[in-house]
Amino acid sequence: MSHDFVILHEDIKVVLQAKTVIQEWLNQVVGELKPEKTLHCPHFGGI
Repeated sequence: MSHDFVILHEDIKVVLQAKTVIQEWLNQVVGELKPEKTLHCPHFGGI
């Protein structure tokens, strides 16, 4: 089973809060979020 998420928001704090919520959910469902598969990528120029 695959769980992929894309979180878009202008405030990095909101992105990190969302990551924490998703991480807690994944811990209950399938195990931990793997740091090597997690990417933070700012897009200052837009998407």
